[in-house]
Amino acid sequence: MRACHRCETVWEETGQPGFNNTCSGCGMSLHSCMNCAHFIAKGSVRCLVEQAPDVQDPGAGNRCAHFEFASVNEGAPAASREAVLGASESGGDDPAAARRRWAKLFGD
Repeated sequence: MRACHRCETVWEETGQPGFNNTCSGCGMSLHSCMNCAHFIAKGSVRCLVEQAPDVQDPGAGNRCAHFEFASVNEGAPAASREAVLGASESGGDDPAAARRRWAKLFGD
């Protein structure tokens, strides 16, 4: 299933959205980095395609020739912070938990 990154309205058309296609649910451009299969949400490098142009706003529409509408798994729950770190490891403002996470990631 392919859907808008913002409101999750399903794209019913065949093929890729064009540069001017917008979401029928929220009006956002569908041809944006955040809807692309090559987009990386975190880090300084935001695209898996080395030749892709730098984009200032990944949520805004663009004219990247490497765009490939990402598929979303139906029924798959989004990973929460607790699911990734573990409920006891999310720690909040607990300095001891922060030290344990640091040690776990980088060693003593």
